[in-house]
Amino acid sequence: YLGSGSIQPRLKSKQFKQDFIYSEGDKLLYVGYWNTFQSGMKDSPVASKTYTFQFATNIPCPGTPTINYEGQIYNTIQVYSQCWMKENLNAGYMLDAPERPTDNDTIEKYCMGNEASYCNSRGALYFWNELMDYTIKSGGQGICPDGWHIPDELDWQILEGAVDGQYGIGDNVWNTGDWRGSDAGGNLKQTGTAFWSSPNSGATDAYDFTVIPGGYFVQEQFWGPFHWAYFWSSDITYKYNRGMGWNETRIKRGNGGNGNTLAVSVRCVKDDD
Repeated sequence: YLGSGSIQPRLKSKQFKQDFIYSEGDKLLYVGYWNTFQSGMKDSPVASKTYTFQFATNIPCPGTPTINYEGQIYNTIQVYSQCWMKENLNAGYMLDAPERPTDNDTIEKYCMGNEASYCNSRGALYFWNELMDYTIKSGGQGICPDGWHIPDELDWQILEGAVDGQYGIGDNVWNTGDWRGSDAGGNLKQTGTAFWSSPNSGATDAYDFTVIPGGYFVQEQFWGPFHWAYFWSSDITYKYNRGMGWNETRIKRGNGGNGNTLAVSVRCVKDDD
């Protein structure tokens, strides 16, 4: 992609065809390049189609600047070809820990310290089974609004590679180890220490993603309200989560256990068009 002219975008002038083995249902990762920037998207195509990469950042998602869901207004943020909620999800009825959520018709959440004010400022904490609405489907909608879903592993890896200063989208580093990348966590964290404990290492909020520490609930206790931000993935095998800490610039991928022992934050991502 050569950039935008005054009249219309100037697309690349060369095309090539590369054959590879593909089975229907396989999930493909597409990466577009412009100068040093990378924009990623995923799909499981069943027919030929055109993919349009987005290279805008630090703006509300075009056409969807806000979402009204469960009585609350959420802002959105465009990060290249992904559209994310800018705030942590805060939907449902607050349980008083250690009361446990059940499979019923009500979304059930925790608020740090059993204080509703924490949910209002930082979002709610959910067990994996609850946020998935007790369905076993990677990338499923779960408790997100219609047209949105719980980010799966590839959603997170696309975001990580897009914002990291050293490792790009599709790099194997996003599939290995616990702490990964170089500065992706810092580039997503809110600057300053209004929410984060000092030193809030490497925080630049370069993409206006504005991660704040929601803490977590485990072993019948609340932990880390000024130190940790954890977010669920919809991975059905290990129930992975993503962690960003006050003293780290990298992002941690953790194992969520059986889905009913750990409660952390949720960010919804918009479905692909």
